[in-house]
Amino acid sequence: MRVGTICYATEQGIGYLPKDFYDAGVITDVMVFLHGSRKTHLEWYPPGTVELVQRPFSGPRVESWLRSIDVLLQFETPFDWNVLNLARQFGVRTCIVPMYECTPATIPVKPDRWLCPSELDCQYFPGSPYVPIPVKQDWHLRFRARRFLHNGGNLGLREHKGTRQILEALKLVTKPVHLTVRAQDVRGLRQILEEVFDAKLWGQSSGVFDLSSERVGWRLSAMLGSVHRGQLFAPEFDAFVMAEKYNGLSLPIQEAYASGMLVMTSDRFPMNTWLPRWPLFPVSQYIRARVGGPYNEYDEAVLEPAAIAAKLDEVFNAPIDAYSLEGYEWAQRNSWAALKPKWLEALS
Repeated sequence: MRVGTICYATEQGIGYLPKDFYDAGVITDVMVFLHGSRKTHLEWYPPGTVELVQRPFSGPRVESWLRSIDVLLQFETPFDWNVLNLARQFGVRTCIVPMYECTPATIPVKPDRWLCPSELDCQYFPGSPYVPIPVKQDWHLRFRARRFLHNGGNLGLREHKGTRQILEALKLVTKPVHLTVRAQDVRGLRQILEEVFDAKLWGQSSGVFDLSSERVGWRLSAMLGSVHRGQLFAPEFDAFVMAEKYNGLSLPIQEAYASGMLVMTSDRFPMNTWLPRWPLFPVSQYIRARVGGPYNEYDEAVLEPAAIAAKLDEVFNAPIDAYSLEGYEWAQRNSWAALKPKWLEALS
């Protein structure tokens, strides 16, 4: 069975997912859609990989590539919805792994199958199977919650990772919490930092900058710019903090838990069905929202900085070795070795 995908090759979730599936041998054939503003890593794939620079996806190269595969597997979007119809002309079955909040409320062209990466996505695509996303194991035992980490990445649509609320919470803690905040979106993180701390603190475009409170002893290390993926959950950090507002699948949360870190995120479905609940942040309310006009509505969690601060104080310096071992066991159950057969079965 040959499984193809059209994908970005960029340092973001929608770029990492197809690469992981390719590296694991689930995806066999790739066409790279060049991103308009982010760096494309063509070295992720073999020399001669077809590059697409514009839509619609058509022409001899695309048709020849489609004829060579059995299944077209897309993550979040096909980029050009009409390519699903083109694939059908050549007898190719089509599957999409949706991100429910970024799916149009009215589907332009329906795939043959949706493969849901979370139970929340299943609610938006009833009757579709839930097939968990495998995680890579890079586990280290953590002992006490002393160093806290927030990877903001591209900060997300509607700031859905809660970067602003986490920084506001840091000003309210009473324990000497050391928080490191990173983001690829340099301009966005700098703006949030300057607004939360009410000052023009960082004019540079990259680097690491520290801020601390002499009275309470908390410390903030803000890192502007990209970090190698293999260093995102380094052993020197103990707890991963993300005040997630609406995601069904969150790769950073999965990867942090699999790495052995204590995961502190919002106490909301579906995260609270598979993560231990005691370190999770309480949700004060939900509001109806959408990331943009044509997309699905969803319930967006509202988190208060005071509640986040209280949980950070509660968790600070707590023993977490038993929790870390639970993360190891979860990672084994959700490894590529365990879940690859389920993906091949779903695609067949």
